[in-house]
Amino acid sequence: MDTAHLVRMLLSWHYGQALSDMRFIWMNFMRLIYRVFSLPDLLRTLFSPWRRMTEPYSKRPGVFDPGQIAAALVVNTMMRIVGLFVRVIFIALSLALFTIVIVLGLFIFLLWIFMPLVLLGSFGFGLALLLL
Repeated sequence: MDTAHLVRMLLSWHYGQALSDMRFIWMNFMRLIYRVFSLPDLLRTLFSPWRRMTEPYSKRPGVFDPGQIAAALVVNTMMRIVGLFVRVIFIALSLALFTIVIVLGLFIFLLWIFMPLVLLGSFGFGLALLLL
């Protein structure tokens, strides 16, 4: 086989199929973060009680008990605040992971594009060091 043909095939794979596969893998990581954290569901249920933990306002229907109503109001408000804090933490974590995956993906993509030039430059630099 001709060396020029091998180089042409390598570059064709490197800048064709490999870049396409890298994009596919990158999108799979993005999809994984989107589905694991379920960002739309977190935003939709932002003020919902944590784990649906609520206190009924009246344990006996038809009986007015201000103490029970106040206790239920406090517990339900606290569960909503806990749910808000936990969901905000998960939203921040998912956005941070999205950012990390985007930055790392762009870095790897650019590294992959310039890798043949880096390889040739390193080879030339090594030859220069040997000859000097």
